[in-house]
Amino acid sequence: MGIGIDQAKMFGTKFKPHFNAVRLLKNPKTEVFTILGNNRERITAKAVVLGLGASPRRLEKPGVAELEGRGVSYGAPQYHTPAQWAGRKVGIIGGGNSAGQAGLFLASCEGCEVNVFVRGEGLEQDMSRYLVERFRKAKIKVHHHSNLVRVEGNDKMEEVIFTKAGVEEKFSLDYLLIQIGSQPPTGWLEEVVSLDDKGYIPSDLDLPADAWPTSEGRAPLRYETSLPGVFVGGDAHALTPNRMSCAVGEGHALGVSVYKYLELRHEREAQLKIVSVA
Repeated sequence: MGIGIDQAKMFGTKFKPHFNAVRLLKNPKTEVFTILGNNRERITAKAVVLGLGASPRRLEKPGVAELEGRGVSYGAPQYHTPAQWAGRKVGIIGGGNSAGQAGLFLASCEGCEVNVFVRGEGLEQDMSRYLVERFRKAKIKVHHHSNLVRVEGNDKMEEVIFTKAGVEEKFSLDYLLIQIGSQPPTGWLEEVVSLDDKGYIPSDLDLPADAWPTSEGRAPLRYETSLPGVFVGGDAHALTPNRMSCAVGEGHALGVSVYKYLELRHEREAQLKIVSVA
């Protein structure tokens, strides 16, 4: 990453590490964008790329925030050594692929007892078929129709309470991993670009039929959002897998689209100058 930043700086890129965008405006006459920061700083640009990423979706239940880092975690266990989980009792909340991969990893750790809690009837609804098949062969306990009520403990997590069919059940766990998906920080863009029902940003072919302005006289470029000149890539991009390789690949590819947009803009400005002179 450091080498990439150094190279970008060589080409004149300016970095704003403490700039948090809170508003995006486009001047209808000049088509210049203004990005407002929470410190009232303004940045103007001819094109904008949204590489906002996504954060783990939080679970707002009593004790979860208080005991985060002391038994409760949103991280994936694969980033730690298998020895950490040996002989531990671990609970996973979630029924998607992230939860499935976490469960299979933990099941391979010596003596680790794995419990997966899902709200629905089974795993087939949200988890890939290959993971479901591997789950059935692994030593993993799946608890259906389970809803977290609270997490209890003092210096560390001690018990986790779920309800099933209206009945509370306590589990003594060493760790509780919450894997309920991710959420992009796109709330400040709700009135600016089209968002899907989960807050992710669609682009070009995935845009709603009436989202792209017909006044543009062209189709949206690859990775272009519903607002011409604004592009999106990475985890906040709708229908894109949350993988580093995807984010890097989209970053390179949408650079070509930005270049094409600036070329189109330059050609249009040149035509307007010719008309005004005539």
